[in-house]
Amino acid sequence: MANDARSLTALAADRLQVYSRAELLAAVDSARGFAERRRALLMAALGSSHSLDEAVYQRIQDVAHASEPELRRAAVHAASYSPSTRYKPLLALLGSDDPDPAVRQDAALMLEIFTEVGTGGV
Repeated sequence: MANDARSLTALAADRLQVYSRAELLAAVDSARGFAERRRALLMAALGSSHSLDEAVYQRIQDVAHASEPELRRAAVHAASYSPSTRYKPLLALLGSDDPDPAVRQDAALMLEIFTEVGTGGV
């Protein structure tokens, strides 16, 4: 069974483009325009560990304060990929004070989910 898993991993690595953590973080840092920045943030969040990744956390915090509502919504969704109680103050702020109603709605819903379902103690 272990050999099967290694074989599948090798097959996937040979056929898929796999990004390192450093590459994912660099993509967020160098992204230009809101569409590229949103995509890079979501990819970095998806590619991070299941526990809170401090570098990804900081980038989500930064993007949550961007001028574009699409980026702030992306930050809300990126936070859900590695749920942590550390995101709750940000979600509460966005859910109550963001000027965009879609951001407020998404953040309030995400905060409700974090509260209801939990964050795995993180």
